[in-house]
Amino acid sequence: MANFHNHPRIRCRNYEYPRLIPSDIKKYLSLPNGSRHSLSWSKNGQLVLKLHAITTSYGLYLNSCKGFQQLILTTWTKLKNGSRQWWLCPECHNRCSLLYFDNGFACRHCIKPAYECQNGSRGDYLARKIRELRSKAWGNDVDNDDVLESIYTMPRPENLSDSQYHSVCQRVTRYQLELCSSLCIHKH
Repeated sequence: MANFHNHPRIRCRNYEYPRLIPSDIKKYLSLPNGSRHSLSWSKNGQLVLKLHAITTSYGLYLNSCKGFQQLILTTWTKLKNGSRQWWLCPECHNRCSLLYFDNGFACRHCIKPAYECQNGSRGDYLARKIRELRSKAWGNDVDNDDVLESIYTMPRPENLSDSQYHSVCQRVTRYQLELCSSLCIHKH
């Protein structure tokens, strides 16, 4: 979990970045070379980014009136029944299907956008893990969402062997103990 180590507490989520997606390759690179078009991204109805693009034989040349310039190359992979075109990350030069914009386009590994779960605390992580384990073992039949409720008060699922049941109970209990201790630390 990135947030428990070296990253800022709250990072932009992957869907909050302006991005180039796989359908953009087909949409813009199917146009003749030298075609000019504008690209724009909005967030909550407000314009976040507007770029001018020129289609080239090897990718997209992007620029803006604020002096931004970037060339985004593409590459091809041969498939059994044809081929697929990919973006090439301008930073690490790896092929990817999505490019995110943060002072320039780059791939997920270079930009490091957060998944929704990565902006939570350690307690959020533990509560989510408890819910996942309970859901796998008991399905959606769990009446109570209290993650601190003892797992032994719930009826034993018939689909689990003895060893699977004991393993789930041990893991949930361990997560609950850690969650309780983290909550006690934050109260003081």
